[in-house]
Amino acid sequence: MAPTRSEAAEACDAFVVGAGMAGLAAAIGFARAGLRVVSAGAPERLGQGRTVALLGPSVDFLESLGVWPAVEARAAPMRGLRIVDDTGSLFAPPPIEFRAREIGRDVFGWNIENAALADALGAAAATQPGLVRVEADVAAFEFAPARATLTLADGRAFAAALVVGADGRASPSRRAAGISVGARRYPQRALTVLIAHARPHGDVSTEFHTRQGPFTLVPLPAAPGAPNRSSLVWAMNPWRASSSARRAPCSARCGSRASAGSSRSRARASRASSRRGSPWSATPRTPSRRSARRDSTSACATSRL
Repeated sequence: MAPTRSEAAEACDAFVVGAGMAGLAAAIGFARAGLRVVSAGAPERLGQGRTVALLGPSVDFLESLGVWPAVEARAAPMRGLRIVDDTGSLFAPPPIEFRAREIGRDVFGWNIENAALADALGAAAATQPGLVRVEADVAAFEFAPARATLTLADGRAFAAALVVGADGRASPSRRAAGISVGARRYPQRALTVLIAHARPHGDVSTEFHTRQGPFTLVPLPAAPGAPNRSSLVWAMNPWRASSSARRAPCSARCGSRASAGSSRSRARASRASSRRGSPWSATPRTPSRRSARRDSTSACATSRL
């Protein structure tokens, strides 16, 4: 009698579905703990033009995985956090800035491009003992009380006592396991773009609070031909987000959900606060609308990294 698919499957301790940042980090962690791990899925490249801010616990976790030195080399420190009220209120509070040294730390965290973090985790996974990387997707799931059998699109099968679903918000592994989920949508979208600018950011993250949502510039490390860079995350209502994306030069060329945006009012807020003698009066101002448009080409090129 021919063996069943479950009997013919290659055994492992943990099977991680999805090879994005979360999936790779989980796979490396299990392997470093001594488990036999299989990580399945093509390298994720959905985060082009986006960044992630890594705070203390995240840095500690990446250090435990042995990948922090590679990540730190491609990240920018956040030594200051600047908050600006841009709601147009008649009696707006003055801007305020917090420094990491005020709480005895060198930095609040580190900002890195998603693609750079994914590359660092991918390189670590490729050399991690006990971890097998396969780029084929999972085509079928069979869950049993003792173990699960996963069949890949290329025909290979694996049996594991633990299945980790790191395959996105529409997770096929979650649906196959019968795990329900609740979803709530908000009337807000975020446009993201990586920009090059003339003035240095000084390792300070600047967040303008508007009536529609935050407009945030977060430091990035220098790149060839772009000594001063930041990531922009601009939250707004869906109608304005779609309109801004259509007007942005880079969104048409590189297909990212990006907008250089208009930061004229933010520049005015910076200048006004400087005149009032704010704690950050000597720090660089936010890029003007003209410079934001000029730098959108650099943002497109950067988002392909």
